[in-house]
Amino acid sequence: MKEQIQERPGTWRLLISSVLILCAAAGLVAADDLSFSLSDAIGYGGTSADEQGTLLVRFVEGDGPPASCPDLFGPRTARNVREHVAAGAVEGACVERQYDDIVGGLSLVSLPKGTSVLDALAQFSGCADVLYAEPNYQYSLCRTPNDELYAEQWALNNTGQTGGREDADIDAPEAWDVQTGNKAIIVAILDTGIDTSHPDLVVNLWMNNAEMFGEADVDDDDNGYADDFYGYDFVNGAPDPVDDVYHGTYVAGIIGAFTNNMMGMAGVCWNVSLMPLKVGDAEGVNLDAAIAAIEYATKSGAKVINASWAGPDYSQSLKNAIDAAGEQGIMFVAAAGNDLSNNDEIPMYPASYESYNIISVLATDSSDRLSRFSNYGRASVDLGEPGEDVLSTLPTEETAAMAEAGLPTEYGVLSGTSVAGPHVAAACALMWSEYPPLSYYHVKHALMQTTDKVLGGLCLSQGRLNLARALKAIPKGQPGRVLNTRDDPNDPANFYFSIQTAIDDANDGDVIVVEGGADSNRIYLERIDFKGKAITLRSGSVTEPEDPAIYPETTFLLGLAEEGPIVTFADD
Repeated sequence: MKEQIQERPGTWRLLISSVLILCAAAGLVAADDLSFSLSDAIGYGGTSADEQGTLLVRFVEGDGPPASCPDLFGPRTARNVREHVAAGAVEGACVERQYDDIVGGLSLVSLPKGTSVLDALAQFSGCADVLYAEPNYQYSLCRTPNDELYAEQWALNNTGQTGGREDADIDAPEAWDVQTGNKAIIVAILDTGIDTSHPDLVVNLWMNNAEMFGEADVDDDDNGYADDFYGYDFVNGAPDPVDDVYHGTYVAGIIGAFTNNMMGMAGVCWNVSLMPLKVGDAEGVNLDAAIAAIEYATKSGAKVINASWAGPDYSQSLKNAIDAAGEQGIMFVAAAGNDLSNNDEIPMYPASYESYNIISVLATDSSDRLSRFSNYGRASVDLGEPGEDVLSTLPTEETAAMAEAGLPTEYGVLSGTSVAGPHVAAACALMWSEYPPLSYYHVKHALMQTTDKVLGGLCLSQGRLNLARALKAIPKGQPGRVLNTRDDPNDPANFYFSIQTAIDDANDGDVIVVEGGADSNRIYLERIDFKGKAITLRSGSVTEPEDPAIYPETTFLLGLAEEGPIVTFADD
């Protein structure tokens, strides 16, 4: 069924299927109302023709015949009675197992192959001889790494081991059940360098293969730097980004210490490529080095840049560089600062730049409170993250800065928003590992919208990162194709891979079919503008466009409105 909408006679007309792919509750999201979880929209669903579902059903116990089978007389076992009740509720259902020794009347009921679990649930729930029925849920194990220091990492899994509040953490074990990372995701660490010999970091270091297998003293990849095997030192103009402080090594461990190797600590990302770019030393960060490093990271394919440093000076050059990185789809994670001040009133940069690809991060303690040193800002800081007394990697050989600070080698505890930021950088890397097509708009809003709301009035999201919830909110599916039905579906050249591109090429009267998910979900990440064209847009089969099926349950448009509507008709 289609609905005709006409704004002005003779001006424009739009035909839209009333059960189009636009699922307002599940997919259409505005800047302040993001919800990526598709589970409610997709529902518990049914089973395929080859699958057999099960229910847990608690039957009414009694001596007489069951109310739903009044003609069932004679001596019978409880199992036999339940078999008849089950078959009466859903033909072909049978009792597979009974649990009377623990809960009287509770049984596992097998459904015929291909039977919808939801439909069967409704039938059993409405039966007079059933106390209750529920799906045979499957719970997941919380993946726990075997690293010897993992138990001390309260930021990942807070059991109260430091005297804080239990579960005041990012829910890392639950997140690792979903995703542990991907070496294809590069996180550039703009800091004091990294100890590239650290045993807990070396496996996850980014490697510039063109230089690694090239000629010595030659710029083999033509990026302007010779022998930059692991990154670059923009402070000293050298190819080896040695950490002569400790800060960058510490940040790197939080993001991607090699995990589940029976030694050391766990990184938030078990698998990731850490790109060390030295932009500062014990005296601080050099602006020119930071800009050069952003350029290097952008050219080298980084997806996330971590900047665990801040200052009060506004730099137009730095902002422009960050914006340029954003144009290439790069997220820039910045520490909010450690002055216990309000960034709304006293900005700290780069965290306070009004660049959408920046995530500004404050620090929390093990009781989910704002850390005693952390900056905040209801309008200028995005979210919170553990940043107080957090364990991470340190250089294997003592530096002068470590001696002055009284820090041990290899592993140690530090505090600061510099500590909080890397957790968020790693979260971004895990989000892209789970679903690479996401834009940084989607990643940022998913992280902010799924926080644990423990920081009311202190930041935009009102909460501290919950990595597990953010990962589980990512849509499950794959990008689909789009076809204008005037074109031949047998010619691959006629397919579009963007709804908007198809609309741009369409003429009045055209019918555009967006590929629906018969076997798996199809996800479209875009905003669309009909531009006043009188066209019909529907989901369905792009190989058989005349097929009336539109697959509304498995086809989703996830629009993110930076400003204005997600779907634009004539005259906005």
